[in-house]
Amino acid sequence: MRTLVFFFLLSAIAYSCSKGGSDPGGGGTTTKTLPVVTTNSTVTIFNFTSASSGGNIILDGGATITARGVCYAMHSNPTLSDSVIYSGFGSGAFSATMHNLTLGATYFVRAYATNSVGTAYGTTVIFTVTTPLPPAADHYATGDLKFGTYDVPTVWKNGLPAPLTPGTNPAHAYSIYVYGGTDVYVSGYERNGSIDMARLWKNGVGSFLTNNSGGGGIGWSVYANAADVYVAGESQSAGVTRATLWKNGVASFLSAGTSSACAYSVYAYGNTDVYVAGKEGNMAKVWKNGTQLYSSNGINTTIANWVTVFYPEWYAAGSEMVGTKSVAISWKGGVPTQLTNGTNNAAAYSVHVIFNGTTGADVYVAGFENNGTVNVAKVWKNGVPILLSDGTKNAIAYSVYGSGSDVFAGGFENDGTKNVAKLWKNGMEVPLQNSASAGLITGVYVK
Repeated sequence: MRTLVFFFLLSAIAYSCSKGGSDPGGGGTTTKTLPVVTTNSTVTIFNFTSASSGGNIILDGGATITARGVCYAMHSNPTLSDSVIYSGFGSGAFSATMHNLTLGATYFVRAYATNSVGTAYGTTVIFTVTTPLPPAADHYATGDLKFGTYDVPTVWKNGLPAPLTPGTNPAHAYSIYVYGGTDVYVSGYERNGSIDMARLWKNGVGSFLTNNSGGGGIGWSVYANAADVYVAGESQSAGVTRATLWKNGVASFLSAGTSSACAYSVYAYGNTDVYVAGKEGNMAKVWKNGTQLYSSNGINTTIANWVTVFYPEWYAAGSEMVGTKSVAISWKGGVPTQLTNGTNNAAAYSVHVIFNGTTGADVYVAGFENNGTVNVAKVWKNGVPILLSDGTKNAIAYSVYGSGSDVFAGGFENDGTKNVAKLWKNGMEVPLQNSASAGLITGVYVK
């Protein structure tokens, strides 16, 4: 990726397309004016034909900001009559990604903000669409893309997709892990005959972890180290779904088989300790080396969807039913914390911990919270939510992974007719090839 910074300030900070006014009624009434908005001076070029810009609404003019975003064109001073990317509403900073740009062309972009008085524009910034440099680190994602009848398990490397199956059978991919920069592991399932069977792909080559006679299963999560490859999931035994851990293809049960159970995540710390998160009955479970390490109290239905270790503590993410609502939960060493207040449904699906060099650990959790109308994709950093979607379309973040100062999240956003795979970096959308196809991302990894 190559970041181009331009300081061509071709217009005043706030250019209006209509005049300000005041409320009728005389004395004591606050005069409403146009908002004040600035345009980001940095434009980031992605994948040859996409670029990211944005702005910051400094003053709302005494009226609610009902629309904001960027407008762009190949001529100076673009307006809402040109190409526009809408980026929600309200004051503060925002970002927007421009697509279908022409390689080598020069564009003019500026932020806009609209309130009841009218629309104001920020400064104009010029950028040229050039070939981006390779990213400093490779980022990987897995999930599905819709081709023909079936969803096709897919791996994206730096935004470029590669299918894992020919699309002739139902199949899904759920988790990705890259070992040594060369071996890419993906877990999920693929139908074999009439049964959905747990599946592990290594560098695009798949192998089944369950068989037809055993009743099938799902590989929800994969983790690899120098000697061993672990897959956490579920398999059928005597008509009961059991939490299962495969080590180098050999299965062991984590649950007793007296009630339905699943293993959703696996993390191997060093070469000795293997942590697995999931559920058994209505209780969230964490197992360490095959033995139960943690269980929720069973009062409310609770699920642990992900587990990781930042020595000396383990962290997990999941959800708990409180009354009639699902609440997003994170755990640190067995102590749960509610990330949402239970007003609307929410859930957490993934957790990743990064050493920040100062206070120690920054904890990132991916999931969603409903705003009363649609699900909003979110990443919580140390319990504080970061919105990945603007709340106008249904969206969920299923996975989060960070390296250094960069934090990636993957999920989907509905475009009005279908769910579309989405990848975000530091809260901003990363363009994906084949992004117009129906799909979703369920796992991310950064090397």
